[in-house]
Amino acid sequence: MFLERVREDALLIEWDTVELIEFMLATGWRVAEVCALQIESVHDDFTAASVDAIAKRVTKIGMQRQEFPKTEASRRTTPLPEAAGALLRRRWQKLEGQTPLLFPTPLMRMRDPSNTQREIRDRRDALGYPELSTHSFRKTVATMLDSAGLSARDIAEYLGHANPSIT
Repeated sequence: MFLERVREDALLIEWDTVELIEFMLATGWRVAEVCALQIESVHDDFTAASVDAIAKRVTKIGMQRQEFPKTEASRRTTPLPEAAGALLRRRWQKLEGQTPLLFPTPLMRMRDPSNTQREIRDRRDALGYPELSTHSFRKTVATMLDSAGLSARDIAEYLGHANPSIT
């Protein structure tokens, strides 16, 4: 199983990428949205989280939290599956006082979405999924929502798409 392989991968563990992958698979969020997620965007009871920013590299400055998402439709609040809420709660308990970010680098800095995608690309052959990308996680969530009977419009809103035809 994919998640078992991810959870056992020594490099993904070292890079603290395992729970980021789990969160993306639970929510369908874009990698830049996850990299920018701060505790202030999570509801007090850990049952929902809001996409209100993305992580973005700015030339000659470095990683920045862009205080608006990719598009206006991307600004959304996502109900969290219980396991995803518990994951965020655990991460916050571990990180509180060090950073407001929930998925920082091991050095407590904002993750670069491009580097995070590269980490996953670097491990996909070893995981047995040579075509894997972070976008695969969004597609997986869309498929699960479709199988659960949600309409194309509902899935588009959940994923932050302005148009259901994109979904």
